[in-house]
Amino acid sequence: MGSTAVKERASREDPLLDSLVMEEYRSLRCQLDYQVKETRDLERYALIGLGLVFAWLASIEHPTPLTLPAWLFPPLLAIMGWLRAKSIMRRIDQVASYIRKIEAHVYGVKLDLVGWETLVANSRKANSSPGLAFSQRLFWRAVILFSLCGSVYGFACQKFHFWH
Repeated sequence: MGSTAVKERASREDPLLDSLVMEEYRSLRCQLDYQVKETRDLERYALIGLGLVFAWLASIEHPTPLTLPAWLFPPLLAIMGWLRAKSIMRRIDQVASYIRKIEAHVYGVKLDLVGWETLVANSRKANSSPGLAFSQRLFWRAVILFSLCGSVYGFACQKFHFWH
């Protein structure tokens, strides 16, 4: 028997190690669920924030040289939200990768089960499910594009009003 086979068999027969692995799995699963919720909260708050900023900017009847640069704020807000979302997704990928290792350890003997994160990763590889990252990229691209277009239009309208 090779040393890896002995280690694998020993780890499967050690109840303390199995208990630790299961506790770690539960903790990581909670962390993963929290991170996914945080991405959705970030999206919601970004839309609310952009709506409020655009409403405020549109309500300025008499623009001044100080208020015109404020039209840069919506795209900056959108870009900062996108960067934060990318950071959260990197963390989600890191935790999911480690959970897949735990699943391989636990489900290694049961060939018909692979674990949720492993199933999701396999679906993504087979392009049968675009996953969270795809919808998030689509969302942030649309938000950044909307904020850029809205800011350019708003700035142009207020600049025209400013000079007349």
